[in-house]
Amino acid sequence: MPGYHWMPDGLKIRAQTRRGRVDAVALKRELPALTETESMPDSIIPDIAARHAEYIRATGTNEDMAASVELCRFLVQWCAAYRPRRIADLGSGITSWTLRTWRDAEHPTCEVVSVDDNPDWLARSREFSAAAGTGQVGFFTWDQFLQGPAAGTDFDLVVYDFGSVRVRAALMQHAFDLVAPGGAIVCDDIHKARIWRAARSAGQRSGFSGRSLREQTCDANGRFAWLARHPGQVD
Repeated sequence: MPGYHWMPDGLKIRAQTRRGRVDAVALKRELPALTETESMPDSIIPDIAARHAEYIRATGTNEDMAASVELCRFLVQWCAAYRPRRIADLGSGITSWTLRTWRDAEHPTCEVVSVDDNPDWLARSREFSAAAGTGQVGFFTWDQFLQGPAAGTDFDLVVYDFGSVRVRAALMQHAFDLVAPGGAIVCDDIHKARIWRAARSAGQRSGFSGRSLREQTCDANGRFAWLARHPGQVD
């Protein structure tokens, strides 16, 4: 997906919107299982918007810092369609609760690992998850993750949303390297030029195929995500 970041803001948004619509049609053709699970988020997590608001209040974050409701819904839709066995949640927060809620409801043997480069934010995410009933197991700092048994290159789904743009850009290739053959990575905040350039470069080096998720994940602040799929086949 071209980033269009060289354009003036008005033209850039229109171009990104057009690309998002084109890619949404392409995804329905390429990944028909996603179409079949479009309504699943409402049945699996019917209170997702309320829990999102509760998370913002409980952790003291801003709405434009937390992953959006739209992204959380898409993650549930993806998980319902492809039932990942291992998920790396890189950038803890409301996604940590969302993925564990799907796991507990639909796929109890799925391993969800939440990782953060910010220990304070990791603690807030773990506390919210525990209070919400999805437990506090599987939360690691980035260093703990790299040194522990959870690290590896066989995650069926990687959600990439570290808080710092600088850190996110620097570790982008590592995030792509964690994806298992046949798996996927969802990179949030792709509307930001530095994140887009890093994701595009990592995807090209890894041979991943990418699609804009603007139609599915764009929120009121203009934030949206990008999906990139591993070219390998599932064993």
